[in-house]
Amino acid sequence: MLKTNTIKQNKYTAAKSELQKYTRKLKSDWWEAKAKSLQQAADINDMKSFYGGLREVYGPVKRGTSQLTALDGNTVLQEKSEILNRFADHFAQLLNVPGTLDIKAAIDIETRPEVHCLSEPAEVWEVIDAIDDIREGKAPGKCRIPSEIWKHGGAEILSKLHQLILSVWRKKGYLKTRFGEEESRDVLGKFDNFSEKTSNKTIKKHQLLSTKQECLSIDEYVTNLHRL
Repeated sequence: MLKTNTIKQNKYTAAKSELQKYTRKLKSDWWEAKAKSLQQAADINDMKSFYGGLREVYGPVKRGTSQLTALDGNTVLQEKSEILNRFADHFAQLLNVPGTLDIKAAIDIETRPEVHCLSEPAEVWEVIDAIDDIREGKAPGKCRIPSEIWKHGGAEILSKLHQLILSVWRKKGYLKTRFGEEESRDVLGKFDNFSEKTSNKTIKKHQLLSTKQECLSIDEYVTNLHRL
């Protein structure tokens, strides 16, 4: 019918063209808005929103499964008990590898000097810097208090937190609380995994966040916070 009627054919062609232009514009606008939102998330280091946007673009990751074989590489394991035993054998071979230690080389390792400022009580600006480095949108720690409360709660709550950290640091003894009496002297060696470029300020932030999140349970935390 459309082929025989020129007027209707022209109207159909024009409507189809307008629809295609409209859908292409919608698609282009969506991509531009998505690219802008991804760039904004990357600029503020909001990785949660960034990767969430990527999943919207590319869709969920399709993960395939491969069959598990025995040590000979040919026999396919199907029974649950066989699969569990195979995993146990695999990790036993992977982790229980005998090693040799050259005592002389261990003795020759240069001892890093102690950084005494790490054991000094924290200043309020150090607490603020440590709180600012916490990423938002993450699950809270043992205190069950979201990081957004500390970051946007104002100066008064940061002052209370600073007093609480000082109380833990001085009265209970931060080093002894986490590592015990005998190991407290060597606690600075725990930070040898940090690179040489890592500043003492960064290490101090890790100590402050560990003090806030790990040393106190929620009951102790709230009780001490109300006492201040």
